[in-house]
Amino acid sequence: MIRSLKLINNTWFDSFKACLSLFDKEHMSLGHLKISKASHDDLPDIVPLRPEGWGDLEPDIRFYLDAWFCELVKLEVNQVLVGIGAVIDLGRTKWLAHIIVGEPFRNQGLGYRIVDHLMQGLTLAPEGPVLLIATQLGEPVYKKFGFRRVGQYLFFERKPPGQAQNTGQPNPFDPELSGSGLNIIDFTPQWKGRLFSLDEQICGEDRQLILDRYLPRAKLAVRDHILAGFYIPGFKGGPIIADDDAAGLALMELKYATVNSAVLPQENQSGRQFLIENGFKEVSRCSRMIKGDGIAWAPEKIYSRISGNFG
Repeated sequence: MIRSLKLINNTWFDSFKACLSLFDKEHMSLGHLKISKASHDDLPDIVPLRPEGWGDLEPDIRFYLDAWFCELVKLEVNQVLVGIGAVIDLGRTKWLAHIIVGEPFRNQGLGYRIVDHLMQGLTLAPEGPVLLIATQLGEPVYKKFGFRRVGQYLFFERKPPGQAQNTGQPNPFDPELSGSGLNIIDFTPQWKGRLFSLDEQICGEDRQLILDRYLPRAKLAVRDHILAGFYIPGFKGGPIIADDDAAGLALMELKYATVNSAVLPQENQSGRQFLIENGFKEVSRCSRMIKGDGIAWAPEKIYSRISGNFG
């Protein structure tokens, strides 16, 4: 996503201003631009690029640098790092993520150059679709590369505990009230294969590379020894994937007893209703976009996404 930046490092900003003094926005010289692979040595220059309203960039940047299936590139203007972009290669599907350009360099085509560089690399292994999450600002850039919108994610927020609205009525989807026969249990390794299978069935992607390290945190919704859903607290936004409303809403009830922000696909009507009835209000939206063949996914069964870079 391409977002405005909050400049939080004076030394970095001084370098940025010096770079601007040499940068001819009307006649940009390719000799002043360089896109190359980023490294851990670039972290001090990347972290200050954090867009306003975003969380700390460092954990995601370290993930890209350390994971063999990811690539992070940097864009430099006059030897000053002013932008980044990442590719996450899951095999059958790939994601673009963290396309960020410094605000003084926006609207000069630099975001386009980063995306173009990443897409050229993907043409070497063109099988499978490429996905991304786009803000309203970034969506026109991606459309130039043939990406199309295939859905929207809705963002919800609730006032902190003690201020949230509460109807005082029991949740009709509480498994103890609905007689659904669900049990919420901690993850154990015996469920690993079934969890991966359920996730792929619903999300249409093989996300084992992303999920594997976080599985020990997972909570499972189980009915008659069959996995009906899972929730992974502490992993980015805390994904909830479930095969039916009883499981999905039971896991939402567990999560949102303490969490006051939520993101889920527009198609999940039951999840949206749960949030509204529990004091959440929609605050924004972003687009899910794809280039290439569509994937068979079931957004109505995604009760909480992972994050903007993992879907």
